[in-house]
Amino acid sequence: MKLQFSKKEKLTITALTLLLIAFVAIAQFLFVQPLNTELQQKEQSLKTEQQLLSVVQQKKAGVKNSTVESTTELQEKLPVKPMVQQLILDLEKAEVVSNSSIKSMAFTKEQTQTVPADQQAAPANGTASSTTAGNTNTSTATATNTQQTQGSSNTQTAATPSDPNAQAALPPGVQKVTVNLSVESPSYQDLEKFISTLESQKRISVVEKIDFTGGKEITSLGQEEEPLIYTLTISAFYMPDLKDLQNQLPKLETPAPANKRNPLSNFADISPSDNEETQNN
Repeated sequence: MKLQFSKKEKLTITALTLLLIAFVAIAQFLFVQPLNTELQQKEQSLKTEQQLLSVVQQKKAGVKNSTVESTTELQEKLPVKPMVQQLILDLEKAEVVSNSSIKSMAFTKEQTQTVPADQQAAPANGTASSTTAGNTNTSTATATNTQQTQGSSNTQTAATPSDPNAQAALPPGVQKVTVNLSVESPSYQDLEKFISTLESQKRISVVEKIDFTGGKEITSLGQEEEPLIYTLTISAFYMPDLKDLQNQLPKLETPAPANKRNPLSNFADISPSDNEETQNN
């Protein structure tokens, strides 16, 4: 059985089909297309925001790294811990550079306090104040020079007064570690080299006292110059209140181990296996 539509019905079906197609096209243009455009814009905006976030994170990481580096460099001058081991290494460096020999050293820790200017005592008569400024290290000491002539020897002392109020005022929270040294140098120039090497170190330090005794006067060509024996009092400063920066302390630069079995021997170390081989041969 075949369906037969009249001409009027065919026109109606055709018109309805065209209307449906037109409705779908209009809906696509009015609703779907704007949504697709908005979706593309959102995706592009998301990519842009992600790029900006990446740039900000990189800048933030760079600022953090530079901050850590800057605080580490500052702690090379004023650490938050005493760093006694690093101070010992600096002393050994000055010992080698100046061809001197440190006979003994004694460390003490003491907390410094600020002193008002109006409470500082005036220096006594017969003393001379001298100030020595370096690149990063500054020292202030009142020197008293006494020369005594007994036979052909002399003694000179440069020391700070016993009154602690006469010392330079320091910021609150700053503490210092003091080391008393007994040093032997071949000549006075080596003494100066020892002190200048210490003052050229990155860490802020102060030579508070120097006490030395000169040798006998050279009166003949065959007479050799006696070594200069002297004592030094040196102070290095640190700021323990900044506990948050303790994990950013500079690395301790220590020399490589000598791997000696007997540190008191001047000969080459011989292991037990080497001894057995020598005996067997």
